[in-house]
Amino acid sequence: MWNHDQLSIHLKHPNLKIDFESYGFVRPENVRYQYSLDGGNHWSMYDDRDFIFLDGISSGTYKFMVRAVMGSMPNKGQYVSDQIVLHVSLPFYKEPKFHLYALFAGIGFLIFTIIYFWFFRNLQIKSREKENRIKFLQIHTLQSQLNPHFIFNVLGTIQSLIINQNTELANKYLVSFSKLIRRFLDSTVRANSTMDSKGMELEISLKEEIEMLEMYVDFEKLQYENKFDYKLEIDPPSIWIRIQFLLWSFSPLLKTVSNTA
Repeated sequence: MWNHDQLSIHLKHPNLKIDFESYGFVRPENVRYQYSLDGGNHWSMYDDRDFIFLDGISSGTYKFMVRAVMGSMPNKGQYVSDQIVLHVSLPFYKEPKFHLYALFAGIGFLIFTIIYFWFFRNLQIKSREKENRIKFLQIHTLQSQLNPHFIFNVLGTIQSLIINQNTELANKYLVSFSKLIRRFLDSTVRANSTMDSKGMELEISLKEEIEMLEMYVDFEKLQYENKFDYKLEIDPPSIWIRIQFLLWSFSPLLKTVSNTA
């Protein structure tokens, strides 16, 4: 060995054997050794073997020191020492604590997976609850806006036309009624969103609202056998204004007017 020498060792397994030998002693068979791997802070017991076997060594830098003495009761002035710096490297999966690290990593991954799926499941539940709430509000809005009495009255009136064999007029109002319902459902969808999936505006134009109101008033006239008349006066440029408001916000007022008339 040479003082202050360094040696790099690449191991395939965490096992290392170090051999050493003494020269110059009168009776080398009585030489005993002790060693340290941390620069002399901690020493092994004296042993007459001229090698050491390190089982389970980890990657790192070790300051290996060895002392040789004569006799069974050495004192400070009787030994000689030497040292070498060892740079040991191992594949990460061959490290002695790799299994422990792998266990901790597995437990951590399991905990993360449980937390992730718990969070993801709660997120799905909240999203589903939100969708159900939106659907409920949409249905509630549809029910509150679409007056069932108006529908029954219109269907009853059309039925009367069919019974009286006025099939041409009944067919006309049946087509108009289906168009009114379709317009209303379309407007309900637009009222629940301002943009569609393609980024197009879904607001309702004043013209569309007026067309629905005209069809509504026509059915009111049909129910009351044309006992009243109406006239719409609208500034033409305002027809194309796009607005957002409660669907059929004018229908209660028109219903009140028609009943009063």
